[in-house]
Amino acid sequence: WLGQVMTDVVLSLRLGELCLAGGMAFVLDDPTEDTTGMTPVSLLNRRLIRISLALPVVVAAWILLGRVASGSPAATPVIPVWPFTLEMLAFTAVALAGAAIGYLGDRLGGSIGSGAALVVAATAAVLPGKLRLWDRMPGTPEYQATARWWWAIVCAGGVALVLNSRVGARSLADSLGAMRRKAAPKGP
Repeated sequence: WLGQVMTDVVLSLRLGELCLAGGMAFVLDDPTEDTTGMTPVSLLNRRLIRISLALPVVVAAWILLGRVASGSPAATPVIPVWPFTLEMLAFTAVALAGAAIGYLGDRLGGSIGSGAALVVAATAAVLPGKLRLWDRMPGTPEYQATARWWWAIVCAGGVALVLNSRVGARSLADSLGAMRRKAAPKGP
């Protein structure tokens, strides 16, 4: 019985991290981007400012979730919060990258970003065998083997966010299209 309750506490903490990460995707939605786009401040800097303003609220909510989970009667051993924090960083990086890509294309950044975090979570939960990331109990050796994959997701999300927040380039797809046009042979 206690093992099932502990599993429920871990699942609840994971769902909480996914909700916080999905919420961060909406930070990049900026209805005034058409008017602020002409300012000398780059899109990346504007996005970093928006993220840094929302970050204290998310960190406070995460600390509260961690305290509630660790204070649960089912959490007889203390639940290690750092591995869950790494998962939340990965989901947040994916959500922000998806929001950056989606907002530049169709102005649906928050929806696309939070959906991207859900897709990554679902994928992490259904991968086969030892590749499955989301069912390992943090603090165990099996979980330690998956940490490098979480860090890879964090790095990939960060790179995608930066690439889709460059000055003068609306999106990665636009940049690739411009490269193709330059490489295309000129007609007669």
